[in-house]
Amino acid sequence: MDKETSKFEEMDNNIYSNRFDLEVSFYDFAFNFKLANKNNPNGDSKSIIYMSPEHAKALYEILGKNLEKWEEKFGEINMPEEILDGGLKEKKGEN
Repeated sequence: MDKETSKFEEMDNNIYSNRFDLEVSFYDFAFNFKLANKNNPNGDSKSIIYMSPEHAKALYEILGKNLEKWEEKFGEINMPEEILDGGLKEKKGEN
């Protein structure tokens, strides 16, 4: 591996997602990562990641801290209205 190639670029199972759904139950969080386009705005499921509430909270904390650092360095991330108004849907599972 050369200096310009990250360990993630060498993996064969990388996916790109521009949409996701979230299902929540008492026991776990399910992140359904999808790839959407103009002909398929709801997207096709590419990967579903399940994690415990504890791991989901750790992800939340780590992601939040890194987003703050990113915005300090590059500027505020402006969220398009379609994302704020439902592009990132949350589905509540059974408790």
